Amino acid sequence: MTEVMSLHDILVFKYLPSSALKAMKSYFFSREFKGGEVFIEFGQPMPGLYLVVSGHMDVYTENFDELITKLEVGSSIGEMSLIEGNSLASASLKAGVDGTRIIGCSKEDFNKKVLSDEYLAYRFYKGVSELLSSRLRNTNRIMKDRIDTVKESIKQIFDQNLIISRVAHVMGNVDDIGCELVEVLGNIVMELEQFIEANTAIDTAVVSKAKDLIEKTILEDMQTIDRTSQKLGLIVQFLENIKSTLVNEQLSEIQGDTKLFDS
Repeated sequence: MTEVMSLHDILVFKYLPSSALKAMKSYFFSREFKGGEVFIEFGQPMPGLYLVVSGHMDVYTENFDELITKLEVGSSIGEMSLIEGNSLASASLKAGVDGTRIIGCSKEDFNKKVLSDEYLAYRFYKGVSELLSSRLRNTNRIMKDRIDTVKESIKQIFDQNLIISRVAHVMGNVDDIGCELVEVLGNIVMELEQFIEANTAIDTAVVSKAKDLIEKTILEDMQTIDRTSQKLGLIVQFLENIKSTLVNEQLSEIQGDTKLFDS
């Protein structure tokens, strides 16, 4: 790995001249890690620049909660510590299951023997810029894949559980119940009116009071049922827009009074 042509394959060294790469061979030391052995933890100071020369490094989130990616042979580690000075590890790393060998150079040696030369520093930073750009593209791809996976999972929940049709079915039931309630109470009111007309000789004040209360109930309950039905209709539209988002379809304009949810 410390051959000149091999170092040229490392992106951060891509633009360094062969003479500089030859001299750099003496700066590097070698270290081997057993499978699963921790190289560095999130938040710890990064002491220098390292290159993976065999095996791979597993990159995790803080506390090794989630595997982010793998750094294969030829990958560099810690290049930002040479630029930022007091750089801390932005992830936790441990050796791959079959073990990993790296070569490294301390910040002090690299700064003194490479970055102190303006020409070499410029060419090194150019390589680092390309590396960071490549990592950003890779991160964007990973994030897109994760977002697509989440979207597909939510879409499957919609499809498999028939969420929209079930809410629409409940809305239909509410409407049916409302109509049935109005019909029953309306029939009772008619019967009470007939009773009052047929019994003019007796005091029907209590019956009239009952009729008034039922009519009031019909009005209030119908308003409540109507609001509930409208809310369910709005929810169906919101759910349909969520599903449209998941399949990259155009969203529909919400029809109805969304202020109903404020009451």
